Amino acid sequence: MRRNYRGTKPWRTVLIQKRLTSLLNQWEPSLVLMNEVTKFSPQIRRIVTVIRKEARRRRLMVKLIARAAVSGTFGERRPITKYEIASLLAKCFPVLHWELPPKRKIWDSEDYRMSIFDAAALAVSGLKPGEQFDVSFARAHELGKLYPGASFPRSTRITSGRCSARSF
Repeated sequence: MRRNYRGTKPWRTVLIQKRLTSLLNQWEPSLVLMNEVTKFSPQIRRIVTVIRKEARRRRLMVKLIARAAVSGTFGERRPITKYEIASLLAKCFPVLHWELPPKRKIWDSEDYRMSIFDAAALAVSGLKPGEQFDVSFARAHELGKLYPGASFPRSTRITSGRCSARSF
């Protein structure tokens, strides 16, 4: 294990913490949603530990969501694929439509853009039934800087339950 000369922590942990701190300072969240870690590698567990410690230090609430809960939010008591969830999210959030990758063939590896839809599905399933949140004009402006070609409305209201299989 390589050591960091600035302290006793491994250099990877320091790098993860630095990047996480920069993201938390930029976005100032009040809640951190994470996938439930069960069968992940030691590297992923290290990242999760760093995230939990930083959230605890900032007094942020951390909510763990199981993969089954995410699928249950979108599927009507039936198995649903990641691509079907991504398609539903693209319909709910038109700004994500251009990020939707083509349907994967069985011999292809997963497209890197699916991580965007995994994060969006985690966020939508993290809402309580009937709960809603607003994306303000300031946030939309920040998103506009990140995605120059995309257009964002002045205020968007997102309600849980709106993005489900029975909605379409």
